[in-house]
Amino acid sequence: MVTKANIRTIGNSKGLIIPKKMLAECGIEQEVSLVVKDKTLVVKPVKKDRKWSDFKRNKQKVDFINNDFDKIEWTW
Repeated sequence: MVTKANIRTIGNSKGLIIPKKMLAECGIEQEVSLVVKDKTLVVKPVKKDRKWSDFKRNKQKVDFINNDFDKIEWTW
């Protein structure tokens, strides 16, 4: 997708409005890293460091997982 955008003045800085669709396509949510490479501005999403507590918090309770191995391979 190619889109033109205007640089806007925001206080003593400059700003760029990036379309929502482009942000979603790049996986950009909140924070980005900016790098100048060969006179080109490169914008990359910053990946949030995940902690063990993030996995623990999102864990779903699973009592039993039903699968073909359990049905066929196990003999009691």
